[in-house]
Amino acid sequence: MSKSPKRFLKIAGVVVLILIALISVAGFWVTNRIEQNLDASLRKAGIHVKKARISLWSRSVQLNDITYLPSDSIGRYPHQLSVQYLSVEGVHVLHFLRKHELIISRLIVDEGTLGYSKNFKFKKDSTSGQQDSGLEITGIRIRNIVITNIAASVMNDSVTEISATLHDLQIKDAHVSFGADTTYSVGDVSTTVNNFTSSQKGSFHTFSLSSVSYNSRDKQIEADLFRITPKHSKTDFARIARIQKTRLEVELPKIVVEGVELEKLLTDHMLRATRITIPKPVVHAYRDKNYPFVRDWIMPLPIEGIRRIPFAVNIDSILIYQADIAYEEFSEKGLPQPGTITFNKLDASFAGLNTALKTPGSKDFCTLVADCYVMNSGALHATFRFPLNSQTNYQAFGSVRNMNLKSLNPSLGNLTRFEIADGTLNELYFNFSYNDEVSTGEVLINYKDLKLQALKKDKKYHETNKFLTAAINAIVKSDKDRSVDKSKRTGVIDIERDKKRFVFQLWWKSILDGLQSVFLNNGKKKKTRKRSS
Repeated sequence: MSKSPKRFLKIAGVVVLILIALISVAGFWVTNRIEQNLDASLRKAGIHVKKARISLWSRSVQLNDITYLPSDSIGRYPHQLSVQYLSVEGVHVLHFLRKHELIISRLIVDEGTLGYSKNFKFKKDSTSGQQDSGLEITGIRIRNIVITNIAASVMNDSVTEISATLHDLQIKDAHVSFGADTTYSVGDVSTTVNNFTSSQKGSFHTFSLSSVSYNSRDKQIEADLFRITPKHSKTDFARIARIQKTRLEVELPKIVVEGVELEKLLTDHMLRATRITIPKPVVHAYRDKNYPFVRDWIMPLPIEGIRRIPFAVNIDSILIYQADIAYEEFSEKGLPQPGTITFNKLDASFAGLNTALKTPGSKDFCTLVADCYVMNSGALHATFRFPLNSQTNYQAFGSVRNMNLKSLNPSLGNLTRFEIADGTLNELYFNFSYNDEVSTGEVLINYKDLKLQALKKDKKYHETNKFLTAAINAIVKSDKDRSVDKSKRTGVIDIERDKKRFVFQLWWKSILDGLQSVFLNNGKKKKTRKRSS
């Protein structure tokens, strides 16, 4: 090789080294200026960053120890945010300059806390001096979002009303397009939330959830250990409420929602799922009726109540296995101690719930079928049909079989001052229809060896009123089995609905009205309709 090419190569090498040095110095200078400007902009917005690193080569921004605590606000409790690590990777600068669409390859947020205050408000003039930057953004697309270990809370003054930990959230292909209408789309999503707790200020119950996970590929939500816990004891609960209010204790070990399509909730405002499974729930409800019943609004029937949810509901089936439900009541008419009725080992299926139908027909029903034991004795089978057409009546029919009637005494004695000394219920059939106004139908009873006893009103314990007991047993026949004419074993249901109470009360009062017709009127039709109170 001649001297000229060698010299040229040496000169070219030196020039390249000088260019690399200049580019490196320029890159360092530009990066430093960007970091300074970024830090100044963040501080102006109330965001403080301990360390910011910008790489022009990888088109990324990394921030460490981020805190946000707005000072320009009204109230003592502002929003709060702190994040240990935030990384924005693969920012497509040229694409943004050409099409004004921001594309980010990866967004990572790790370890932080987020506090939202209900009482926080910015001052009215806090943004008055800000001007439009003129920077046009037509859309934002993030190909991968990863958020881990964020403890979130909602505050009401100094009280934490809602808290949870976002353990892991992964989203692929999140896209928001700004235009006349803002549109968005999301690809695969998976997330896990732990230790969710909700306790509204002034409320009587706390709601908690051990964990809940969702995977869009499997279309499944799985929640573990959902609880409703009262904040007060039974005595204090009623005393503090000063009105009739139901005290609930609920524990659902697991809830599995299959075939869930959350995208329909976002785009079509419809909750769509194929099946919800709830195994072994435990529910205990308590109410003290010594306090006044105050409710100045109408309780809707089931489907009407569901229609008031701000989105349509389309669920193929809801399955409940081996539930234990207890209702305990302190009655103003009974003994000074509560009575309890239980529904044990309850299996129930709810099928065909669909409020998305625009014009449901008269034959469009969703159906609840339940099987359980009443007071761990009688076998109850019941079917409830809920019409999707508001002009169609609700229907209920079923039976109770092979029940030792003495098992009802923990409820009857304390609530009504009447007990059953002996008796067996062979069969009880009920069939009634109801709407927003009335419930009508009939019951058919088959029992034997029935003996009642009345309790003294002025005694705290179960002392028998012998005179009233003899009078009642003289009126009520001890046997009404198949040997008795069917017409004398059939009772008429005909009552008005109390619109201020839940539908469960109407079910119970309908059956009770039919039984009263059998025992007191011997199955004859009542002249006046009773109010379900």
